[in-house]
Amino acid sequence: MARLVQLTDFWSPAEAATAVSALSAAGIFAVCPDYHTFHYRPWLGLGATACRVMVPESELVDAADIIGVKTCTEHRTFPCPECGGASLKKRNWWITIPYFLTLGFVTAYGFGRDFWLKRGRKCIICCHEWLPELAEPMTEAELGYPPESPSLQEIVLQYFDRFMALRKL
Repeated sequence: MARLVQLTDFWSPAEAATAVSALSAAGIFAVCPDYHTFHYRPWLGLGATACRVMVPESELVDAADIIGVKTCTEHRTFPCPECGGASLKKRNWWITIPYFLTLGFVTAYGFGRDFWLKRGRKCIICCHEWLPELAEPMTEAELGYPPESPSLQEIVLQYFDRFMALRKL
């Protein structure tokens, strides 16, 4: 088999698969070596370039006519100064910072109740562990008078009575 060269690249894996199918239907062997990067692991696309379509070097011109694209060597604006080959734009590493921050916040939130927000206490000297009692929202000393809040059962009964009264209307 002849050496495979890059015909073109697509940012959509569906377009690359369509191009490979069109070339295969025309009898030209074509392969998309980067399809798995986007299809099965989409987050790997952050560090990848594009889905390449590779064809044999002897059928490059025919394949370009079938798909209607220029070959990669024709539309590259910055050829390599050493060998004249195709070049790719380098990615900036700082683009990934928001993704990692989001991942960190999601992880911290997911483990928040069990990891970050523990109420348990531990004595430094004797290593005794205990769970302190929950404090009331406002104590009698803070208010200056005894709090008069109805119990949950009383609130539920009031709403139930209102619901039954409205239902009779």
